[in-house]
Amino acid sequence: MNPIYKFELRTYRNSPVTYVFAGLFFMICAIYFFIDNIRGRSGDMTSFYNSMSIILLFMLPVFTARTISDDRKSGFEMLLITSPVSILRIILGKFWAVMNIILAMLASTVVFPLFLSLFAHLSVRTLLIRYAGLILLSASIVALGIFISSLTESQVAAAIISLIALLILFVARPIGTAIGGKPAKVIAGFSVFSRFSTMNEGVFTVGTVVYDISFIFVFLFLTIQTMELRRLHGGGK
Repeated sequence: MNPIYKFELRTYRNSPVTYVFAGLFFMICAIYFFIDNIRGRSGDMTSFYNSMSIILLFMLPVFTARTISDDRKSGFEMLLITSPVSILRIILGKFWAVMNIILAMLASTVVFPLFLSLFAHLSVRTLLIRYAGLILLSASIVALGIFISSLTESQVAAAIISLIALLILFVARPIGTAIGGKPAKVIAGFSVFSRFSTMNEGVFTVGTVVYDISFIFVFLFLTIQTMELRRLHGGGK
């Protein structure tokens, strides 16, 4: 198993911040579930999962900010990039460690549709598509966040820049709708959030999956190239 993955995952599991972060995520989701479905007496969870995507938008940049920037600030990055471990394994190890925690967080929210299924009929197919969409969306946000984290040693700067980038992607669809016509489809097509909205409606398309995987690949590739440049220059900033 990737030693970086094991090290990063152990670090997350031993950090109280991880549990505070996961607890806060679950609590906010519970509040939205209560407002959208319990108090609203609705069996439609479209709004709930849309709200969850917004929660991920604001929370994940904070979580991914430390992935590489903290290593740069502490000097641990120098040990990593001069070690026998390839940059590819380092980045993938960090990526999968973060995704492991996020998958656990997403899994915890399954209790909400299970509870609702006691009182309303839920489509298992739609539910699976929604969670597939959330996983792809989360992975896209993490890949972008890790790339931005590799550009600075400041966790605060990495979190802010990631958030701004994600907000731009988030408003792409409304902007495209305002413009109208073919440009609307083109602009919205670039947003991973627009893609998730389609899956949140229970519509599974190969194009959405291919785009999200390509989005993840591009930003992980850019991160690897950034780290390779620093390894070439002996860890220089």
